[in-house]
Amino acid sequence: MLVTLRDYQLNCLNDALTFVTSTAAPAHRLYSAPTGTGKGTIQLALQDALNEQGLYAWIVTPRLEIIRGYLERLDVAWQELTERELWEAADNNRISTPVRFRNRLMTGTHTPPDVVICDESHHNVDSNVVTADLFALTYAHWIGFTATPYRATPKQTQLLRENWGAPVEILTWPSAIEGGWAAAPKVRTVPLVDDDRIALHAGDFQGADACTAYATQIDKLADLCAEYNDGVPTMISVPGTEIAKTLEAALLQRLVSAEAILQDTPTSRRSYVLEELRAGRMMVIHINVITEGVDIPELRRLIDAQPTLSPVRWVQQVGRITRPGDIEPEVICTNRNIERHAYLFHGVWPSTYVVEAQEAWEAPSSRTGLRHMGLEPLARYKKLQVPLLKGGYVTVLQLYKTEKLGRATQELCVFIPPGGAEPIVAHRTNSPPQWGTWRLGPLPDDMRGWLSSKWTGDATDKQLAWWRRAAWRHGLDQNYEPTKREFQIMPVLKDLGARLWDA
Repeated sequence: MLVTLRDYQLNCLNDALTFVTSTAAPAHRLYSAPTGTGKGTIQLALQDALNEQGLYAWIVTPRLEIIRGYLERLDVAWQELTERELWEAADNNRISTPVRFRNRLMTGTHTPPDVVICDESHHNVDSNVVTADLFALTYAHWIGFTATPYRATPKQTQLLRENWGAPVEILTWPSAIEGGWAAAPKVRTVPLVDDDRIALHAGDFQGADACTAYATQIDKLADLCAEYNDGVPTMISVPGTEIAKTLEAALLQRLVSAEAILQDTPTSRRSYVLEELRAGRMMVIHINVITEGVDIPELRRLIDAQPTLSPVRWVQQVGRITRPGDIEPEVICTNRNIERHAYLFHGVWPSTYVVEAQEAWEAPSSRTGLRHMGLEPLARYKKLQVPLLKGGYVTVLQLYKTEKLGRATQELCVFIPPGGAEPIVAHRTNSPPQWGTWRLGPLPDDMRGWLSSKWTGDATDKQLAWWRRAAWRHGLDQNYEPTKREFQIMPVLKDLGARLWDA
């Protein structure tokens, strides 16, 4: 593959080569970069470089659609191949899915490699049976790549770290956008379904429950989609087959060309629909089909009708429209996903987007993230939502820990902004009757023994007077009447001299 690598791609390539040649196998290294910034190109270049050094390297990726993308980069006309010929072409270029690769290693069809280049490696932890088999069958270096170096829950993210170590950032969202390698979508929240009212199962929404919620709003959803029937390539993400078919019919009634791509949609029909999508002649409705690894640069708009608590699923979905282009990309969100996940874009979106999302509903979400941003250990603690002076809410956690010896107490207060700005973490140590002073500091490495604050009840008249007099100086809404527990953030902000985020 002859291609000129960008600087960050070349830096990653050299770092990976150094890691392989200087570290004893088996060893794992994980690289992260936003969607659409050329991780596949790095992988193919790395495979070439390793082969030149006499190292036997395979690329493993989870989806056949992604394999087609690799073959296209290698100038293989996969469209003209039968399915059998396509797999043969993939084998000839040492590219496989995990299951196929595992099976062929077990039968001796493939020789165990020196290096496994692992695409979408957030899937690859040893609790996954296929991955565990591959780890056992390959005494190799594993080089992983992903746009989402975390998993759906804090516990799963910790498992990813245990398997791969801390991720190496090739490129961040802000640097990718600044360099012109990615584009930040504009955002509009249209509140159709308050997913805080949908029950959770196994930590996320079930498709059937979300479909039921959207079924009550199908006419409004169809009208919203029809509003954007303007020739801009648009995908509509929905939670299940039932709502996909219902929405397709409702759009056709409104004379909008739209079609649902489902798991059982034949390949030939899927290819036709995607070509119509690229040309802006048809809206495409899908359920987790146009997602990770699917490269459709022409896509410019996402209408999000698929609520999720998974940061991986959501970032991968939005990532389909973040390729640079002549038309500014946009997300139209009909649930609480923006409020819940916007921080994952590391502050590239103005806080106004999140404020608008928070204020679209009667109250801020009780299910906001903390699943990944370095604050995963805080996910199990009780959170407060306190209104800001210029709109929206700040999330606050107040914790304490009593020392085993003596009466000293440690306190921790964390402020999380309504967007991607850096959180504020503050500490103090109290030795009654002396109260300590709040100071900035890192989150403790070990959260064992920390408990949520016990403050309860209404604020006193004196506390309310202090709030009305000084809350605005710290960016808080002085007209809000805090509880006694909420009031406790005032001494923290006073000691720090901090002002919270303005919209």
